[in-house]
Amino acid sequence: MKIQNGMLCPVCELGNLAAVNKNLSFNYKGNETVINSNVYVCPECAEECLEPDDQKAIDKKLTAVRRQIDGLLSPDEIRKIRKKFGYTQVAFADFLHVGEKNFARYENGKTTQSRSMDNLLRILNHSPIAIEILGGEFPRQNHSNEIIFEVMTPIKKKQKAVKYSFNDKNFDGNPKACSTV
Repeated sequence: MKIQNGMLCPVCELGNLAAVNKNLSFNYKGNETVINSNVYVCPECAEECLEPDDQKAIDKKLTAVRRQIDGLLSPDEIRKIRKKFGYTQVAFADFLHVGEKNFARYENGKTTQSRSMDNLLRILNHSPIAIEILGGEFPRQNHSNEIIFEVMTPIKKKQKAVKYSFNDKNFDGNPKACSTV
């Protein structure tokens, strides 16, 4: 709902909202953050309303504050890690076993990743071999609707990457190596 100066209060339906520029104070783990925003106040019931866009902007700023206080990776750092390995958001979310929309929210700053997800991203960034250790497989579909899992990086230069192939209708959870590259 669009909030406007002079509109009827949606809570008490008695007063007309008045726009006020206000410093909003938030406390997280003993750290106070002050954000200046337009707030619409009802003179009858003292209800305070925010424009939806202003609320989204405040939420994004507070998410960044929580991330910083908790020592978590920033959205830009997460994006750099993903791009370092050449993944799209969808593909990296799939590899990490996290929802596509959740991962996109980590990168756009709308949601804070968990400590365990943050640790995993840091490990991947510091030690790319961790991709293989964690399964090292990246699923993709080929033209015959067969799912291919390919080991991304051989451990040693002499070792060959192995492709696993199976028909998704008959997959028993134990693919057999069918070729090496």
